[in-house]
Amino acid sequence: MRVVLDTSVLVSALMVQLGYPAAIYRRWEEGDFTLLICKEKLAELRATLRKPAIARRLKPYKAGAWSTC
Repeated sequence: MRVVLDTSVLVSALMVQLGYPAAIYRRWEEGDFTLLICKEKLAELRATLRKPAIARRLKPYKAGAWSTC
């Protein structure tokens, strides 16, 4: 199965370890589906993760994996 996730779902999953976004993220990490993402969506995700209010709430190793893609 291939899935496209909204930026807000990905950011929420990185910020909060509970709830539906985190469960979806874990399913992707476990290989239950292939995440599809275009360069524009990846740029939006990087920009969002760099916002000070978001960056303060993330562990660097989690945000770092997405900012280097």
